[in-house]
Amino acid sequence: MTITALHNPREDGEYITGLARGLSVLRAFSAERPDLSLSQIAVATSLNPAVVRRCLNTLVHLGYVAQNGRRFQLRPEVMIFAAAFLESSRIEELVKPYLEEIRDETGDSASMAVLSGRDIVYLVHVPANRLTRVASVGTRLPASETAMGLILLAFAERNEQPILQATSLVESPEKAKRSGYAVVQDEMGSDITSIAVPIMRPDGRVFAAINCASAGQPLSPNGLANSRLLVLNAARERIEAQLQLNPLLAQAAF
Repeated sequence: MTITALHNPREDGEYITGLARGLSVLRAFSAERPDLSLSQIAVATSLNPAVVRRCLNTLVHLGYVAQNGRRFQLRPEVMIFAAAFLESSRIEELVKPYLEEIRDETGDSASMAVLSGRDIVYLVHVPANRLTRVASVGTRLPASETAMGLILLAFAERNEQPILQATSLVESPEKAKRSGYAVVQDEMGSDITSIAVPIMRPDGRVFAAINCASAGQPLSPNGLANSRLLVLNAARERIEAQLQLNPLLAQAAF
């Protein structure tokens, strides 16, 4: 994935290109790319190596990036941004009890995610009572290859045209919208079958998606829908009721 910060989208001078470039350098790191050289970051961000060097020197000085010879890694200090969001929004406090109920009733992991471009980002995750860990808070996955991504694309106010997996029970965002849920078997090439439903804001716009993911169990997509949908929808209704009571959270710019 190339992350570009070269284009200034504004014409009123209210855009700091240097800040955009620094953030794009931070976003170059991922689970697949935890350790990068300056030249690799330049390729990932489409930035001039000299610009990348200045960004890295600044980020190292501020404590967000560590340097080991010619290689660079993120430091734990970057977590302050995610922690500030979670604490200020109180999203985990609100949602986690309902995801834990899903986990306790089904034995599956349960999560909440939002749409970020063509990816989903996990905001809350409750692992199953087993060693398998499906994801963690902050995990990014392609929206078109996940059940939560498909249902978010179905209800999002945008013209996304995802390429759906052949193993997806839901063949199009339109069908997902009609049915109110999405199921994906062998999600992300694993042995996980996931089912997701949308969480809607009081004004009818999509807020997020929640899912439960069954790993290593011989459940077909239809079997998972038949056995999990009632539990998921019950949690969805409770979370949506909480959004009615928390207008600031309901208006969050997800």
